[in-house]
Amino acid sequence: MNHFLLEIDQYIASISAIVWLFPPIRQFRTKYFYFFLFLAILGPISRIIRQVFESNSNIHLIIFTVLTLLSLFEISRIKSKWHIVSLSLAFSLFLSYIKPIEFIDVTIIFFTLLIISIVLLKRTIEYTISEKAINVFQVVLIFYFLTNITKFINVIFCFTDAPAYFSLTNIIQSIIAVFFCIFTVESSKMKIPLKSLQKLEI
Repeated sequence: MNHFLLEIDQYIASISAIVWLFPPIRQFRTKYFYFFLFLAILGPISRIIRQVFESNSNIHLIIFTVLTLLSLFEISRIKSKWHIVSLSLAFSLFLSYIKPIEFIDVTIIFFTLLIISIVLLKRTIEYTISEKAINVFQVVLIFYFLTNITKFINVIFCFTDAPAYFSLTNIIQSIIAVFFCIFTVESSKMKIPLKSLQKLEI
């Protein structure tokens, strides 16, 4: 990649990191506040570690990805499983540090993101069944994590030009961040009754 394209890529990544600082403000006092707070903090911290300290370590990514996962659960439930959580995190960080196989840290992050997506999908299905409606907020949130998962799949398997793909997903994720700056999971406009969807059937 030439210098110009590299600057464009970094510029897009910086804008994405800035835009993601704002969703926690809109999500304040909702059940997803800490979830978005950890997502918002991760961007600036990653840039500081990469550019200021010139480190290629992904330990901070593992920590914040795990924290994002934990934020989906009640504190009481986390406390009851604290020993499992602590051991899992410690073991993941240990593997990331010693790197027994290539891309072990990326693999750990990938599976954590996958677990987050499964949890979100489970809750979306439960909501749809109980409310007989689809919540657009939940669907967009799942889509956001799917874009992250494809990022890490690309890192591992290199199915396309990584920098270009990262720039494209950063643009998409910035648009998603704007969406989360406007709507919350409780917003009335986010709820689409299943009857309304049935009217769309041909």
